[in-house]
Amino acid sequence: MSEGNALVSIASYSPGRLRLKLPPEINILPNLDQFLQIPAITEVSYRKLTGSLLLQYDETRSSLQEILLLLHQYFPSLDIKNIPPHAFERELPKNHFSSVMYHYSELTNQAVHQATSGLADLTSILPIAFFAWAAIDLVARPSLPRWFELYREGSYLWHFYQNVSYGEKGR
Repeated sequence: MSEGNALVSIASYSPGRLRLKLPPEINILPNLDQFLQIPAITEVSYRKLTGSLLLQYDETRSSLQEILLLLHQYFPSLDIKNIPPHAFERELPKNHFSSVMYHYSELTNQAVHQATSGLADLTSILPIAFFAWAAIDLVARPSLPRWFELYREGSYLWHFYQNVSYGEKGR
């Protein structure tokens, strides 16, 4: 990734995990091994279809700001958009039950993501499960309209997860 400057945006961030969105006009496949040479970065994956570069790092060794500085040092051709300091402040769960639910949902999501080698996670499996359930219900009982409700829920989940994962362009 050395030809000219590439304007890169931060698609999402959580402690230890940074997803960068590369512009579609870049046809250069990033050298993932170079990213692994950056201290604290533990895992890298790239999805060419979406232009998404996922960097996982040891948050005990480097903060987000330090990772961004290291990325700029190692890859000066990447022009990462500055982010406001409050942009990624996490909203705390309102109660203990919500905190436990979010924690175990995230653990389950990470386990599915690792089990599928990064090909899927709950954001893709849950909507597909609803679509499959709707198809089975349509074939089994075509006269009952429940299949459409299932399809609509799957469609809602799919669009919601896509907007959260990739559509945070308004920042």
